Amino acid sequence: MRKFSTQALLLLTAVLLIVFLATTAHANVVSVRFFADGKLVQVNRSVPNNVPAAQAAIQALVGGPFVEEMAVGISSRIPGGTKINKLKVTDTSAEVDLSSEVVNGLDEVGLNEISDQFRLTLGDFPSITAIKLTCGGKVLSSYLPKAPDVGESAEPLVAGNAVGLSGKKICVGASHGRFWNGS
Repeated sequence: MRKFSTQALLLLTAVLLIVFLATTAHANVVSVRFFADGKLVQVNRSVPNNVPAAQAAIQALVGGPFVEEMAVGISSRIPGGTKINKLKVTDTSAEVDLSSEVVNGLDEVGLNEISDQFRLTLGDFPSITAIKLTCGGKVLSSYLPKAPDVGESAEPLVAGNAVGLSGKKICVGASHGRFWNGS
């Protein structure tokens, strides 16, 4: 049986310690979702000591991409400068009250993209099944502009028994038939 020198054993121990530390360091990482080329992509963030992972993910998401990430085209639909006013994360839900910057220029597309960022980021925590996004205590959808009034019914094109949608009020929008409850 071959004997190892003390130096070889110390070197082996040091290598094993480095490998162990490198792999355990990755255990304190969360993934947040930002946009790149119009698609949501994962970006890893370190979890500060004594901060629950879901809370760290939300804080990193609202904090936005780093300067180096923005330089390569990574962006967030959450406006820069947005802060977390109040954060409550339980085993099954997350309630995030954001500062007023989040509603600057908010439209339905932006709201859906912000919602997708939160939904996919918190999707890494399967027990969280409800997400409530607010600003000043009001759900973000309440900040969307009011839908325009439809107006008067259209006149039928064919006299008598018209077929189809003639004479009906029709309103088609991006959220047609969809209700967003803030989660």
